[in-house]
Amino acid sequence: LPGRQPSWHLLDSTNPAILDAFWQELTSRIDPSEEERRQALEASTFVFVSKSGTTVETLSHFDYIVSQYGEFHIDPTTHIILLTDPDSGFEKEPQYAAYPKVPIQVDREKDIGGRFTPPGTRASLWLLGLLIGQELRPTFEAARAMHVYEDAADDPWLFSGVRLAELARRGRDLITYLWPQGLAAMHTGTKQLFEESLGKNHNGVTLDPDAPAIEALVPAQKSRRVFVHVRIDGEPDKYADYVQAVRQQGYPVLEVVIPRVPEAGSSLSPEAKRVVQVIAAFYGVQKTVAAFAWMTGINFVTQPGVEGYKEVMKAATGETPLRDLLAGLPDE
Repeated sequence: LPGRQPSWHLLDSTNPAILDAFWQELTSRIDPSEEERRQALEASTFVFVSKSGTTVETLSHFDYIVSQYGEFHIDPTTHIILLTDPDSGFEKEPQYAAYPKVPIQVDREKDIGGRFTPPGTRASLWLLGLLIGQELRPTFEAARAMHVYEDAADDPWLFSGVRLAELARRGRDLITYLWPQGLAAMHTGTKQLFEESLGKNHNGVTLDPDAPAIEALVPAQKSRRVFVHVRIDGEPDKYADYVQAVRQQGYPVLEVVIPRVPEAGSSLSPEAKRVVQVIAAFYGVQKTVAAFAWMTGINFVTQPGVEGYKEVMKAATGETPLRDLLAGLPDE
């Protein structure tokens, strides 16, 4: 938009209290009037993201927002974009026919699982573009340059995946990542990648995003915990003293150092440089998960837990008889 940078808002819950907070955020009013809500809707574009086009929460949001536009007699098709896979429910069902649709994957395929869509699909690219307000190609080129190693054995992300698998076999299957301040948001994505990708066939690990106080730690020999200490080269390390203390207690700590943004990204804005580090970190965690899976013989692409949850929801809403659900559940 010439002359101004659009703001963005995230709606990721169907909780009524969250919806109220969403309207407050959208209108910058604690108790927005009808006119303020109408103006906010007129000024907004809603992007609904679902690979399948059948995700219950996403469809609930869609129905709610469409009803809000209808309340003010505004055509919702000019304010809504459906980001989805080819041949999804959004593509096939007639009630979505009038809405513009954009494929999640740039190559228009549908072979990337939902948790692997960041950072290289439109589900992330659009948001990253809004965050930094400039072309993304130099950002991704800089992030890719941070993953160039002469030998795979020198790659700390792959190495940590191998070591985590070895430790998990010995009972160390509770992982705490210690992320630097600028990458604290990686906790949620890392937990999802690990647990959905690896939690199968009675295998996998659990991620605990909270670093326990030193005095609250149980003796290391009785603990399942292992730490992964991630720091950015040249930046202050808020966990330096903590890592030294847990090591002294005998806890295993794996080190991952994210290099500085390379010279190729020297012209980027400070916001874009931080995005480079996020992209590099997310790609690194994906490699760690892949290495862990290879070591343990787990297919990290499938997601029986997620599919099982969807079936439970269908049973809870009456779409699937409970007896059929229980009969069809996999052992894993």
